[in-house]
Amino acid sequence: MPAPLSPQRRSWNPLAAKMSRRSFLSAMGTGCGVLLLDLCARDLVSEARAASTQPPRRFIVLVNGNGLHAERYRTVVRSETDFDLPAILQPLEPYRQDLLVVQPLYNPHNREFHGNGWATLSVMPSPRTGGDEFGPFYGLPSGISLDRFLARTIGAQTPFSSINLGLLEQNDSVPHVSSDGPGQAFPAERSPVAAYLRLFGSLLPSSGVPPEHLLAQNRSLLDLVQDDVRRTLRRLSGMERAKLEQYLESLRALEQRLARLGPLTKACSVHAAPEGRLDTLQTSRGPVRPEVIRAHLDVACNALQCGLTRVVAVSIHGNAAAHNRYDFLGDTRGHHMLCHEDNKEMLAKIDTFIASQLAYIWGRLRAVPEAGGTMADSTLVLWMNSGGGQHHNGWDNHAAVILGRLGGALRAGRYLTYPAGAHCVSDLFVSLANALGVSIRSFGDPVHCKGPLPGLS
Repeated sequence: MPAPLSPQRRSWNPLAAKMSRRSFLSAMGTGCGVLLLDLCARDLVSEARAASTQPPRRFIVLVNGNGLHAERYRTVVRSETDFDLPAILQPLEPYRQDLLVVQPLYNPHNREFHGNGWATLSVMPSPRTGGDEFGPFYGLPSGISLDRFLARTIGAQTPFSSINLGLLEQNDSVPHVSSDGPGQAFPAERSPVAAYLRLFGSLLPSSGVPPEHLLAQNRSLLDLVQDDVRRTLRRLSGMERAKLEQYLESLRALEQRLARLGPLTKACSVHAAPEGRLDTLQTSRGPVRPEVIRAHLDVACNALQCGLTRVVAVSIHGNAAAHNRYDFLGDTRGHHMLCHEDNKEMLAKIDTFIASQLAYIWGRLRAVPEAGGTMADSTLVLWMNSGGGQHHNGWDNHAAVILGRLGGALRAGRYLTYPAGAHCVSDLFVSLANALGVSIRSFGDPVHCKGPLPGLS
């Protein structure tokens, strides 16, 4: 299991969980499944208390590569709140009032032709160390990424301070967009199956049966604590029971989708799959598999809903310039070649697909009741492209697509255009951190960070 998905034991101790929840579960006779159910049932002690409690704030960032050309996201803007939604953002139309588009921003450390995933979220340099005919090799990061910075604050009291998921890059063994500081990579888990088993399996009692063995037999990890689940449900009624049933059903549905992904689970009939077999879910040069991306997003949403984490990073070939084909969209050339050929039709399809993944995340969050509203009320979702505003030299034309209001901390339903060269990406990151309750005045390179981006709150 990669280090990044290890529980943050120094910041979270299951024995130190809120006693009201622990006592609640103990009173219902919960046994070895107490760790999992303690997280799932955190809002079930009292519906009245939950309705008056400020829910935790959460952050999701999705990064992809090759550049998001300005002509595809720019639109007719009559005023901040009166604008035509660009074609690629049409999947977000149902959530227009939660949408905030910010452009153009610059990132002085993202000047590589194909962008630089390290610099995208850290706004710090990561010099090139070489390259081949497929593109550049990058050195280690020289600063902490936004997701890992937030993990130290809003994620500090959760089992996993943050989780990092993503598809392979062309030259990397793991996707690279997250870092803990100078020289400290925070690599992503590239298999959603492995991520699920490691995240949720860490909360289950030891049974002598590998969790992957259960999935290979079309069984659920919840089967290991089914007696505890039944006892808990029998003692709940009304809204509390419905909420817990909804969550448990979503876990089982996710497991069924993971079991259909193919090679990994089929290889696990007796023993855990060796790490090398995880590559078969999404190879660095193979076609993009939308079901793998969706599985990553489902793992992320379930981890957030269960309270395993409050910070998630997802990379869709986000470090530089993936050559992978989007076969399911009709792409026969590969994303990188489409950019060089300026195939506007196919590139727009890919961008629209990415936007649809944001819409999927937001729809899931809006479907989960929480504290008199939904999980979406306390969550911020950010979409960035590591290539900036075009495939080559897009460093000075970044766009940010944001979903979320955070109880009014951000004024959404707007399209904001700033003067070219006026604001660095780091200014936006300061504002987002402040909206999430983390008070800072600077992030990334202090030479370029001017403080919070004006006009967001």
